[in-house]
Amino acid sequence: MPFATQPTITTFATIAVPGTSVSPDQPIPDNCHTVVVKNAHATATAYWKQEAPGSDLTADDDASAVFPLTGDTLPLGTIAQRGSMDPATVPAIGLSYDSTVAQTLKITYFCTFNAAVY
Repeated sequence: MPFATQPTITTFATIAVPGTSVSPDQPIPDNCHTVVVKNAHATATAYWKQEAPGSDLTADDDASAVFPLTGDTLPLGTIAQRGSMDPATVPAIGLSYDSTVAQTLKITYFCTFNAAVY
């Protein structure tokens, strides 16, 4: 995955069919270390999990819940600490997102430019 050139990057995960997880529009760049997921829906619960897209994510299968009108922070570490998160090359490690209704989740990546940490 290429490096981010900005300290933050915003991307989206559009869940068209609830119960079928999706990858975000942009995978996490190698030099990004933290993911923040925002669920702006008033009644729906969103889920994220580190796995390939396509499955039904729920709290029952250890997916993390993002409750209505809240967010969740996932401190991953940079590429040197976590390994590749690029779902195109390592599908089992990519982050997937799902929701109880069709919606678009806002995802923000926080990145570093210190070459010593990645």
